Amino acid sequence: MKRNHSLSLLFILTMISFNRSIAKFSFETVKNYFSFGKKEVAKIEKEYFLPHDGSIDLKNMDGSVEVCVENGRKTVLVQAEKKARKEEQLQNIRVASRQDGHALSIRTSYIDPDTKGNVDYKLTLPASADITLSLSNSNGPIKVENIHGKLNAKTVRGPITVKQAHNTIVSNVMKSGDIIIEEPNNHVKGSTRRGRIKIIDSKQSVIAHTQNGNIELRAQAVPPRSKIKLVNNYGRINLSLPHEVNSDLLASTKLGTVTCQHDVTLKPRTTTLDSTAWKEFKRSVDGTIGKGQSQIVVHSEQSSIQITKAKPVTA
Repeated sequence: MKRNHSLSLLFILTMISFNRSIAKFSFETVKNYFSFGKKEVAKIEKEYFLPHDGSIDLKNMDGSVEVCVENGRKTVLVQAEKKARKEEQLQNIRVASRQDGHALSIRTSYIDPDTKGNVDYKLTLPASADITLSLSNSNGPIKVENIHGKLNAKTVRGPITVKQAHNTIVSNVMKSGDIIIEEPNNHVKGSTRRGRIKIIDSKQSVIAHTQNGNIELRAQAVPPRSKIKLVNNYGRINLSLPHEVNSDLLASTKLGTVTCQHDVTLKPRTTTLDSTAWKEFKRSVDGTIGKGQSQIVVHSEQSSIQITKAKPVTA
């Protein structure tokens, strides 16, 4: 079989060299010939005028969803790329969009449920717009960067990545996929059934939950009356806090240990000093860091919890 593939590749390359005007094969075409076969592709591009406080509701089935912004842009650019192995399957994939005043809805649907194909979306928004986004993807990633409006992102299977969002973020992976959020400027809520959660340089409240996966949070600020809540069943929890923080702390694990680099004033308790009590000291912390103006709750069923001081930023 390997020798037959080599002979086929030699034949294709010979045909390309013999007559370029007849055989215009690209490297991608040759690669698809040996992997999944040549794919049919159809591209759709539309523009919409939305007010700066408008909304977009996108529901995709298989493929990717990407949202970015562009300086100077006045319209919302929607680009969709349909892919299937056969032309008839491509025709079975529908991309429908409808604008109703301030709201734009975009839907992917399959005429035949057995259709094998996917749709990749790219939305480009005006950089200054506060457009609210509701993004849903059954199988595939969602990636959002530098938006000003509220974001609600959901996948069944697929990661969610958000960078430099200026408003609230709600992210939910129903079955499997990581959640990675970098430099959020507002409240963050993330949950996944199977996958890690990584949040870098948060400035407001953070709520994160995963059944099976590590949680890593680096908080740039923990303002008064804000809340951090990190919960998982399996996987380490690493929480990095600023050197100066004021918060009530409640951290617990059933099988791991809890460590904290900050000074914690423990709440008074009465207990016997036996082996059970010493184990409890290692697995549960109930106290105050600084003046206790915010709230931090961390819990892991099976793994350890590490609370550290953030490394100083060097110029």
